[in-house]
Amino acid sequence: MEPTEDVMRSAHELPSKLPDVDLTPYTDQLLQWFQSEHQGQIHKLVDQVPPHVIGRFFLMQQVLKGQDSAWAPYIATLPQPQNYNAWALPAVWRKVGEEKGSDIALALLKGTNAEVAAEEMRQRIDTEFRAAWAVLQDPKYTFALYQWAYCIFTSRSFRPSLVLTDEIKAVLTRDANGAAQDGSSIDPRHLAAVNHARLPEGCGTDDFSILFPALDIGNHDPRASIRWLPVVDASRQSLNSSTVLTPAPSGTNEHAIVFYTGTGYGQGQEVFNNYGSKTNSELLVGYGFTLPPEDNMHNDYVHLRKRGALARGVSDGVAGHVDTHPDFLLSLRPIAEPSSVVGRARLPRDQQVDSMPESRRSPGFSLIEDGLLWDMLSHMIKPEDRETLQRAAVAASHGQQYLTLPMDDVNAILPLAELREAIMDLVFQTKFSEDGSSIFAQHSRNIHFVLLQKFDSDLETLQDTDPPSYIAALLEDGEYVAKTRQERLAMEYREQYRAVLSSAVDALGEEMSNMMSQEREA
Repeated sequence: MEPTEDVMRSAHELPSKLPDVDLTPYTDQLLQWFQSEHQGQIHKLVDQVPPHVIGRFFLMQQVLKGQDSAWAPYIATLPQPQNYNAWALPAVWRKVGEEKGSDIALALLKGTNAEVAAEEMRQRIDTEFRAAWAVLQDPKYTFALYQWAYCIFTSRSFRPSLVLTDEIKAVLTRDANGAAQDGSSIDPRHLAAVNHARLPEGCGTDDFSILFPALDIGNHDPRASIRWLPVVDASRQSLNSSTVLTPAPSGTNEHAIVFYTGTGYGQGQEVFNNYGSKTNSELLVGYGFTLPPEDNMHNDYVHLRKRGALARGVSDGVAGHVDTHPDFLLSLRPIAEPSSVVGRARLPRDQQVDSMPESRRSPGFSLIEDGLLWDMLSHMIKPEDRETLQRAAVAASHGQQYLTLPMDDVNAILPLAELREAIMDLVFQTKFSEDGSSIFAQHSRNIHFVLLQKFDSDLETLQDTDPPSYIAALLEDGEYVAKTRQERLAMEYREQYRAVLSSAVDALGEEMSNMMSQEREA
């Protein structure tokens, strides 16, 4: 299989056994199916419950219909509700079934990012179900079944804006008079492709998510080069270098999402999907697995967030979710190292190269996302010190004469982004110019101290919350033998998480010790 080859195609318009795959939450057909059972309640449900929750109840209804559901062939490919171990995400570990060892699995998440994110997701599940149940009040729609539907959508769904063609999106968002949002008319062929469905007023394109048969089977590799391309009237030819698809014969009207790989694969090799730049904390909470470290790739990070920010991994697990990074990363290995795939994705583009020059950060600071370092430094710099820092940063790269020139001349030399990098290079690489060196050294030392104290405290919390049975097994046998899949996942994740904190404490601690020794000698 060559790079850019068409790997898989999932049509928006499917055969009669799988109709309207792209319109799970809101179609006229959905209303008809529900109407026969719940009469007026469905309209109340649509009015009072968010669209993504409606989608989950629709999936529940189709499961309850069994073989009478037009979606039965697809549902049969999903992990079944009764097979708890195959689908349960950490948010529902404490809520579903009486699995032996479930308490240990939950305890193994204590003190980690996953504990916080899973708890926030659990609360969301509870709130959503209660709101819908208050309207529907049908005993067939159990809390356990909703948890299953939530986990299926979280781990397998796609954002409509990423996988629907522009023509289909125009149909769904057309106004009551049948016109597209830009005022243009709608092609009748596109209306027929989705059974003339239209989203209700106030429902945005990405207010719900989509389950796509076949497209959800690929395993994740953060290194995989892939592309999902919505197409219409397209042939099955490969994507060329200009990403233009050759049109199919005139008169065809196929709407589909095509999965392309940018990587070549040999016979028998697995073709991977890419769920996005997600750490093990996010993968565990949103998908139910983690990636083990390898020589050329690791996925072990600790998320650091300011007070009040949402935990990572609680969005909805929608594939292709565009992260806005409300947090910062602490990495097992230097962020700029090629094996730190997720961490490097947050670097400026000019630093995302296969071979980086010698790190511009000290070993301890190299493990920490630059955004956090700059955030801390910005809050520490006194107004009267700003000019000194700026002059020293410019002088380090353009000459000592800038130490005495007017600030307007200094500021004109480097764009703001480059000035920021120059200041950070001086503070966090511990190379100081003669002028301002004491200021740089002071800030470096202060940030070292704060971060070391923080990571050491987090490591102690992790150790203090180790389950007694886990500690006893480690002391007696040297290892803990997991009794369930959940225990194994939680144990592996916990030890990977511990390794990240330990690495940071060791590196920062050694640097702090060296700085103190140098100060004593001076």
